[in-house]
Amino acid sequence: MRGPFTEGWNSQAKLRPRRGIAVAITAGMLTFVVPAVGLAIDASLIYGIRARLSLAADAAALAAARSLSNGLTLAEQEAAAVATANRFVNANFPDGYLYSTGRTVSVSVAETGARTRTVTVDLSVRAPSYFLRYLGRESTPLRAIGRASRRDVNVMMVLDRSGSLQSAGACTPMKNAATAFVRKFANFRDRVGLLTYGGDFRVDFPLQSTPGNFLTGPNSIPDLISRIHCVGATNSSQALWQGYEQLKRINEPGSLNVILFFTDGQPNTLTFNFTAANALRTVARGYTGPPPTAAQTSQITATSRTPCATTTNKVGWVQYHSSSGRTHGLYRHVATSMPAGNSPLISDRHGCVFNMSGGTTFIYGDFGFMPPQDIYGNSVVDPTYKPVLTITQSGSPDLGRLRIDHALSMENAGINATNHAARRIRNNETASTALDTVIYSIGLGGVGEAEDELLNRVSNTKASPIYDPSRPDGLYVYAPTPAQLNEAFARIAGEILRISR
Repeated sequence: MRGPFTEGWNSQAKLRPRRGIAVAITAGMLTFVVPAVGLAIDASLIYGIRARLSLAADAAALAAARSLSNGLTLAEQEAAAVATANRFVNANFPDGYLYSTGRTVSVSVAETGARTRTVTVDLSVRAPSYFLRYLGRESTPLRAIGRASRRDVNVMMVLDRSGSLQSAGACTPMKNAATAFVRKFANFRDRVGLLTYGGDFRVDFPLQSTPGNFLTGPNSIPDLISRIHCVGATNSSQALWQGYEQLKRINEPGSLNVILFFTDGQPNTLTFNFTAANALRTVARGYTGPPPTAAQTSQITATSRTPCATTTNKVGWVQYHSSSGRTHGLYRHVATSMPAGNSPLISDRHGCVFNMSGGTTFIYGDFGFMPPQDIYGNSVVDPTYKPVLTITQSGSPDLGRLRIDHALSMENAGINATNHAARRIRNNETASTALDTVIYSIGLGGVGEAEDELLNRVSNTKASPIYDPSRPDGLYVYAPTPAQLNEAFARIAGEILRISR
């Protein structure tokens, strides 16, 4: 018979075995869940330490490889790399990070290829265990290895030392910036050369056949830079090509070959192999400056050549004067001393119109026209770029040839030749091996749109209207004032060192 409490008593009785099962299930779950949760926590900690460890090793290796430029000897450079690596490890993974223990750091520098050094950073620690220790695992060993290589470079500095730098107060800032630039490269590993130019050029410090000392002592590059005297014209195509000749002489296709080209203005000078004027002169070539004197006119319009000492061709540089519109020369194109100054006239000039110095010279009295190429084969004519005037005067024996008596014609010819020189360098037209060359350029102050375009072309930047993605990309940096030259040179150095890794 069921009483009033019989049904409740029976329900509680039925629940007792169920409660026992729940306790057993919960206990069993805790046996697996707690270790699983502990494993997840420890695994997260291990993952975080491992990621930071890898980051620290990679950052240390990259910084150390870059610091291989520091030091005047190979031993000093290696010591600088080791010190830099340890400093970066301490900054990114300090001892005891996230309660890790037993941190060890090993840094080595080894030659791993042709003119390539590799820094290896081997970093290891033990990650703590909080839950796994109850399973007998006190800590977990972790290890990360970072590697970075630094390829040695061949850098030819081509520096404008024209008189306009002196006039603008930029000569000393340029020298300071160039000195800081060269000190960023590795003595006895990198090759760095120096060429300076005005109307003429001088290879002040040739690229060495074997990497050596370019940073210290008399006639080192910093010493030579300090003795630069800014004077003369701007013969860009000649300087650029002569810088390339230095890289060709070393001839290392596997290295990073670089030209640093600096200028503060558009080219106004060219070096030619002139054909002596021995044809009949029946008419004047025309000129843009003041009228010539009677004596000069007679030489320009004479029906026989002027009384030069010889009839042989003449090699030298000529410059236009924008103020007078006249072209003058003929000057020797290779400077023989340091510091270089204004080039003297060529010695074989007696009885010639180009014997006159300054703005009174009439080059076309002896050389009736401008050759289509400079002496290095760089074309002064580019129908797609800058127009060069031709002789149109009826009856002229040089009809259709290029005018050398006109300032705009000379300026455009210099721009075209510089543009063509850079294109030939990129295309490796004259080297015997596949010598890829990267050209970096710096333009100083007030250069304007025209020079911006020229230097973008020279460096094959994406801003260039003739950008060639199949050839090495360079970089053009504009420095509005002399005070910004240091930053411009430093930016180029950083780019060179970045791609050498």
